[in-house]
Amino acid sequence: MKRFLWSVICVVVLAGCSADYSAREPFPVEQDYEFDPALVEALQIDQIQKLYSSRNKLVFYFVTTYEQAAFLKRNAAYLALRTVPDGYELSNMKLTLLDRFEMGGGVYYGMKIQLNGTGLEWLDVPELFTSVELFIAQQPLFQMEVGTVAFREDGVAHVDQFSMEQLKPIVQMLHERQK
Repeated sequence: MKRFLWSVICVVVLAGCSADYSAREPFPVEQDYEFDPALVEALQIDQIQKLYSSRNKLVFYFVTTYEQAAFLKRNAAYLALRTVPDGYELSNMKLTLLDRFEMGGGVYYGMKIQLNGTGLEWLDVPELFTSVELFIAQQPLFQMEVGTVAFREDGVAHVDQFSMEQLKPIVQMLHERQK
């Protein structure tokens, strides 16, 4: 039993010694990338939200080229989303890479922005907005029309569902624009 206990202690100590805790800071923000806002197309979904005191969730979907999707994903720690024209910054943003689309030699990715916050954090959120703007390190990247987002007492929480079929027409529009 002593030998087994001693083995377990050695394994735990060795595992702790070999762990790398140096990567706590994200990579520095990329300042020299030329982001093209014309290569972003948003899925417009009308949402009527109720502002809950404990947990609120907003979800936006968009499509962009694979180069721009990679840039956004690499710099996710430096991204912020604000309502237009009010400039209200929505908290707790998570960026997710979705499906890959190949069309006529072009490669596109669907992306999802999910925002979470409490009613206290979102106390001053505008009652109604239709556009949001994405910023990187306080510099605007692009603005997108997201449909009508309204906060009302009779609202319901947004159900986080999307299908590849919803994004395909947006990919087609973006591909046609690139030609």
